[in-house]
Amino acid sequence: MKKIVLLLLFALAFSGCQQMAATATPTHDALAPYYGTPEPATVIVNGKSYKSGIGTTKWIYIDAVGSEVMAIGDAFAIITPVLPIVVTSPFSLTLELPIPLSPTEIAYSLIPVTDKDRAQEPSKQTASWNPLSYPEPIFPPLMYQQELTFSADPGLYVLDVLAGWGGTKPHVRLRADYGFLIEIQE
Repeated sequence: MKKIVLLLLFALAFSGCQQMAATATPTHDALAPYYGTPEPATVIVNGKSYKSGIGTTKWIYIDAVGSEVMAIGDAFAIITPVLPIVVTSPFSLTLELPIPLSPTEIAYSLIPVTDKDRAQEPSKQTASWNPLSYPEPIFPPLMYQQELTFSADPGLYVLDVLAGWGGTKPHVRLRADYGFLIEIQE
């Protein structure tokens, strides 16, 4: 009887370790090539690629003496490109995060915006948004590339994507807020 119990415990432990390995977060060494400056995320819509704006970040860079330095940048807004991605509803897009490793955390929201939600006048390349209300975020699978589908009324929207890598949620090593401006036409 003891042998059966021990065998069952071993089988459960082994199974749990395999599941943990399959969903393991990136290690410190695996993230090191991405230290420096955060890169934008990409969405692919109808075969065309679009880069995100980058808002609030928590990122590591290597200083002049080779030490890791954590830099936190708060954009106080969702940053998007100035030009919107034009679609009709419903639409699908492929989201590609800039680090090709499974994230530790990921969430997104499609947020309706108007010119009143602009945080400031746009520059030539980016716009900043402070929507008055945010819908509940959606927590998709922890994959760096995935298909997202939306159905919404015509109008202007910000797709806000938060992703983090390494460590444990909410204490990830790298984190960035990516923004896309989307115009849904009739």
